[in-house]
Amino acid sequence: MKPPGEGTYYPFQILGFDVWSEENELIGKLTEIYLNPNQSLYEIKSGKKEYLVPATKNFIKKIDLVEKKIVIHLIEGMLD
Repeated sequence: MKPPGEGTYYPFQILGFDVWSEENELIGKLTEIYLNPNQSLYEIKSGKKEYLVPATKNFIKKIDLVEKKIVIHLIEGMLD
């Protein structure tokens, strides 16, 4: 398998990463990636709660492969 280009990653590389808000609040762990033709979704679990976040630049602000951390932008109602 050829390595991805700089600033990109394979989905399996980020599974299990901690997911944080831009306000530095731990949301949960990335447990699943649903690859869809139009828009992929990240499934984040925190205890018994599950959240689906669109895998777009509007919501995914940073993926740090070294720190194993994803930073997301939250909007009102996203975690309800």
